Amino acid sequence: MTRPNSHPLLTLENHGLSQADLAKQFDFGKILNLGTVSLAEALEKAKSTYANKIGIELSYIENHEEKSWICRQLEQTSLNQQIQNEFKKQILKHLLEVTYFENFLHTKFPGTKRFSIEGGEAAIVVMEVAIKLFSAANIEEIVIGMAHRGRLNVLTKILGKPYHALLSEFAGVLAFPEDLDMPGDVKYHLGASMDREIKGKKIHLSLTPNPSHLEAVNSVVLGRVRAKQDYKGDQTCQKVLAFLMHGDAALAGQGSVAESLMSSQLEAYKNRRCISLGNQ
Repeated sequence: MTRPNSHPLLTLENHGLSQADLAKQFDFGKILNLGTVSLAEALEKAKSTYANKIGIELSYIENHEEKSWICRQLEQTSLNQQIQNEFKKQILKHLLEVTYFENFLHTKFPGTKRFSIEGGEAAIVVMEVAIKLFSAANIEEIVIGMAHRGRLNVLTKILGKPYHALLSEFAGVLAFPEDLDMPGDVKYHLGASMDREIKGKKIHLSLTPNPSHLEAVNSVVLGRVRAKQDYKGDQTCQKVLAFLMHGDAALAGQGSVAESLMSSQLEAYKNRRCISLGNQ
């Protein structure tokens, strides 16, 4: 079976147009942010937005206003930006480090629970880029909350936890000295914190520990950020930010993710800045 090149509804003829109309000027107004352009230019912009490498899933949304909002965001964003070779090398380096670490754990500790990031490696790249953008925007501190999947790579790659420290935990060594008499926990529950310096600016990163109730950490992160913002007098949103990473299923409309989103605009709970990133 051959794959069709187009749908009949997308042909010019179906709309009473012909090839001769491609050069004609039309006022598209706010559609695709075009204004007055030729039909050929409008078609090229539409193909670039809706038939390129990045797509959007809208068919399940019943609310027309929500669909229109998503379309407007997509149409106002350039999806064909040229990526410099140096940046491509950085992305490749991140992906290789993440992949090789996962492969090493799988080989050396077969059968051990690790909640691999396999299939979501790009999330680490997104986090790296986002943190650099936040630093450039004068954010001083980021509090991260996430489920188990991918946490080991976030601990090592993003927060800089030494690989040998994590590997020793896999080998059965406690994360804390025994004489502290502290209870241990599994690796994918643990948090960490560190300072990073990006282009001369220091930014503090902390990953909030969380137990097996995966998404309960969201409310904890938002509470921590609100407290830090109040303590620092962060009325201008330039100091502390919440970064929540979760599975897409967590946004189904029930549970702590939805509750956190709904309460996030109440004055007593409001966080002035929050980034929410789906990772599956």
